[in-house]
Amino acid sequence: MEGIFVGLGNPGPEYEETRHNAGRDWVDFWRRQYRESWQPKKRLLSEIFQHDNFIFAILSVFMNQSGKSVSKLLSMFKVPPAKLCVVHDELDLPLGQWKLSFGRSSPLHKGVISVEELLGTREFWRLRLGVDNRTPYQRLPGEKYVLQKFLPEERGQWQQLLEQTSPLEIARQMRE
Repeated sequence: MEGIFVGLGNPGPEYEETRHNAGRDWVDFWRRQYRESWQPKKRLLSEIFQHDNFIFAILSVFMNQSGKSVSKLLSMFKVPPAKLCVVHDELDLPLGQWKLSFGRSSPLHKGVISVEELLGTREFWRLRLGVDNRTPYQRLPGEKYVLQKFLPEERGQWQQLLEQTSPLEIARQMRE
C-alpha cells in the first residue's frame, strides 16, 4: 500500500456541498473520475475505495472525531502516518488555491487537531484546499462561513481546484 488519502468533513445531507466538506468532496470527485465504488467499512468508521495502490476514505464520524477513524485506517492497512494525506478545507487560502504541507499543525481546524491527537504526531501530509471567498465587507466568522454551501458563481473555481489536485500528482510530491 503506497498511502492513504482521507477527506475530512461531516456526514449527513445538511453538510453536503459546504465548504467544510471540501476534503470529502475531493475524495468523492476522484472516486467518480476513477469510476470506483464505495466500500462501506463500519468498523473503520469510513467508506473507502482503492485505486493505484492507494486507499481513499471519507469518514462516517463528525469532523472533530476524525482522528478515531484515521487511526483505525492506518492500523488496518499498516500504513505509517508519513504516508497519510489528510485533505481538508482551509480558510487561510483563497478559494481556488491549495497547498501541500508536511508536519505542520492547524491550530483552529478541529478535524486536523483530532488526527494529531489520536495519532500522537503531526508527521503526516495535509492537502489544504482554499475555500475563503469572503470580502473585507462580508466577514462572517470562520466557523459559520465554512458551514455555508459554495455559491453558484463559485462552483467553477471549486471545480477547477478539484481537477488540478490530481492524487497522482499529490503522491509524486509526497515522495519527493
